[in-house]
Amino acid sequence: MNIKTKLFLLLLLFTFSLFPSCSSPTQPPTINYITLSLKEASSTEAWVNLKVRNVSFPAQIILVMDNKALTDINLTSNDTTVYIDSLQPNGSYWFVAQFTQNNETVTSNLITVQTLDTTSNNFTWQTFTFGDPRAGSSTLNDVAIINENDIWAVGEIHTKETDRWNVDSTKWILPYNAVHWDGKKWKLKRILYNYQGQAFYHPIQSVFAFNSNDIWFGGNGIIRWDGLKFIEVLTPKIVWGPHLINKIWGTSNNDLYIVGNGGKIAHYLNGVWSKIESGTTTNLNDIWGYYDKENNKETVLTVASNILHHGEYRLLAISGNTAHDTLNWPYNNWLKGIWFQGKYSPVYICGVGIRKYENGKWSVLNLPPYFTEAIRGTGVNDITAVGDYGFVAHYNGVRWYTVNLSSGYLFSSVSVKNNIVAISGNSSSGGIVGKAIVIIGRH
Repeated sequence: MNIKTKLFLLLLLFTFSLFPSCSSPTQPPTINYITLSLKEASSTEAWVNLKVRNVSFPAQIILVMDNKALTDINLTSNDTTVYIDSLQPNGSYWFVAQFTQNNETVTSNLITVQTLDTTSNNFTWQTFTFGDPRAGSSTLNDVAIINENDIWAVGEIHTKETDRWNVDSTKWILPYNAVHWDGKKWKLKRILYNYQGQAFYHPIQSVFAFNSNDIWFGGNGIIRWDGLKFIEVLTPKIVWGPHLINKIWGTSNNDLYIVGNGGKIAHYLNGVWSKIESGTTTNLNDIWGYYDKENNKETVLTVASNILHHGEYRLLAISGNTAHDTLNWPYNNWLKGIWFQGKYSPVYICGVGIRKYENGKWSVLNLPPYFTEAIRGTGVNDITAVGDYGFVAHYNGVRWYTVNLSSGYLFSSVSVKNNIVAISGNSSSGGIVGKAIVIIGRH
C-alpha cells in the first residue's frame, strides 16, 4: 500500500468519525412541569390556574402562599383553576406549587397576586326632575353613562307643551322620550321612529352606549345615534316582530344583542340580524355578557320573568342561535336584572332581593327586602343595585352599604362608570307617578 492510499484511508476514517452514530440515540430525560398563572382577583379572592405536563394522575399538589402550605390539591387534569378566599383587600401575596413524583420534588414558577382595594361607600347625590305631572306621568326607563359630561336617559316625559287637553292644538307637541346631560345642563330630546316612511313617537325602553358617537336606543324598534344624526336600524319582522325591546348589550356596533317581551332575542352581527330561539314566551328583562379574549368567546346571559304576572323564572345562556337554562337557577322568584364581570366573577341576579352565584352555589344576600330593579358594576369591588322606594345598595369589594334616598322614588335602571353612578326612574306621590328623575352619585 503506497503512501497516497494510506492517507486517503486515514482521511476517510476521520470524516466518518465526525458523524453521530445511528445506533441507540440518547433520549432527553423526562421533565415534570407545573406552571402557575393568575386568572382573576377581587378584594378578598383569587383564582390561580395550574397547568401541568408529564405528570401521572392523580397527583397531590401543594399550593404554597407566602411560605405557608395553603391547600393540598388532588390534581386529576392538566389544567385546573383553584379558588382562594379570605384574602385582605389591597394585599400582595406570592404563590408557588410543589409536588413529588418518583422521589423528585418539582416546584412551579412563583407568581405575585395583588388583590383589589375597596371602593368608597360614601356618595354625594344630585337629583334632577323632568316633566309636569299635570300633563301626564313621566318616567325614565334606562340610563347610560359615557363620561361625566355625556349621560343619556330614556323613557317618556310630558311637559306643559305636550298636554294635548290644555294646550291649543296648533301649539301641542309630542312628548319627549330622552334627556341628555352635557356636563352643565340637561336637554329634552324627542327621538322618532319610522314606519313605512312615516315618523312616529313611542317611549324608549333602553339605551346602550359604546361611545359618544355610537349610542343605541331600543323600544318599538332600534335607533342609533352616530354622532351626527339618528338612524333607524331595521329589524326584520321574521326576526323580531311587534315586540318591545327591553335591553341591549354588545361588544361593538357590529356585535350586539337585543332582548324583549315574548321571549324575543336577536343578534346583530356584521350588519345582519338573526333570530335566537329562547324556548320561552316569558318576557326577557335584562341581558349582560363579557368577551373572553383568551378563548375568543362570548358569554351572554339573560333573565326571563313576567313581573307581577304568571310566567317562567329562568336564567338563560345564549349560545349560537339558541338559548338554554344555565347555572341551575333554583328559585321561583322574579328575575329583573343581571350583572357579572367575567369568567370567574360572581353572577348577580336582582328582583326579589339579590341572589349571587359563586363557585357553583347560589346564595341570597342579606339586604333589606326591597324589590331590586337593576344592577351594574365597574368591577367586582364596585357594584350598585337600585330598586323600589328609593333603595340603593353599593358593594365596595368587602361589604354592602344601603341607603333609601326617598320612599317616593321608584328606580328603574342604573349605570356606572369610573366614580359616577346614574340612576333613572320616577317619583310618585300617593301611588301616582309624577315626574321622571335622574340621580347622579359621585364617590
